This record gives sequence, structure tokens and C-alpha cells, in this order.
Amino acid sequence: ELALDFDPRQAGLIYYVFASSATLHEVFERGARFGTVVNEAVIHECIDGRQVGLAMQYAGVRRQADRHQIEFWVTALVRICRQLTRRQIRPVRVRLTHFRAGGHARLSRFLGCPVEFGAPADEILFARMDLHVVGNGRRQAVHEGRPGLAGVERNEESPLRADIQQVAVD
Repeated sequence: ELALDFDPRQAGLIYYVFASSATLHEVFERGARFGTVVNEAVIHECIDGRQVGLAMQYAGVRRQADRHQIEFWVTALVRICRQLTRRQIRPVRVRLTHFRAGGHARLSRFLGCPVEFGAPADEILFARMDLHVVGNGRRQAVHEGRPGLAGVERNEESPLRADIQQVAVD
């Protein structure tokens, strides 16, 4: 739910690492390289085979207790990929290690593919044909502070940022 409503730029550094990529393949390579900088408990690996994407493995954290974060991350990653490509690209496979008895229909609908729960690894894979697609002018738009989000203006203050700033001041 939360990953559907936030401005991806609020993800900070990792968003701009992705957004400065020239191709979707570069998004996954950079995600693997810089993902650990953002969250050292998650090791990212770029998958570059018949399908391409990211595999995630937890280090020092019980993965089963962190199901909300991985679902948020997968949803946010798909949103970012769609924004960057300006296409409704869908992963061909999403695998998550935690079990979920129900309530995942909305996630599968948004992703555009079934989610395999109880899998041996956390991964999100896209078709190789989507690899080289990133919207034209993407780098320029990112540097101008306008990554193409409809209705989000550069000077618009985020309520979340205001709350965080207020806590930091107190």
C-alpha cells in the first residue's frame, strides 16, 4: 500500500542512482552495486541471464520478519522502472521467500504477474527485451529536479520531509 503512494524521489540516493541510468540493465547493475550503501542488511545481485533483474539476500537480519520491507521494495522498484521507461513494463517473475496465506492479489495485479511466495530466494526478473529501454531525456530531467512525476512540482514540500525535519529540530 505505502509503495503505491509515495514519491519515488523520497527514496533518496538510490532513486537518483537508478534515475541516472541510461538503460534498464544499468538500473539493475547500479542497484546491485549501490543498494548495500542504502541498506547494508540487504545484499543485491544483478541477474543477467535469460531474464534480468535483481536478487536480494539478507545479511544479519531475519528475512521472515522483514516481509513488509521486501514487498515495499519490489513495488517501489517496479514503479521506478515504469517511470524511467515511461512504459507499463511488468516483471515476468517475482519470488519472495516469506509465506503469505492471502491478501496478495492486489500486489500481483499491480506487478502484472503472479508472486511466488515461499521461494528459495527474493528476486524480481524482467524480460530481456525490456533491457535497453529508458525514457528519452531522463538524465536531463533528473538533473533539473523533474524526474517526470505527474503532479509533483520541484518546490512542493513533502509532508513526510516536514515531519522528519520537525523531529530533527526537537
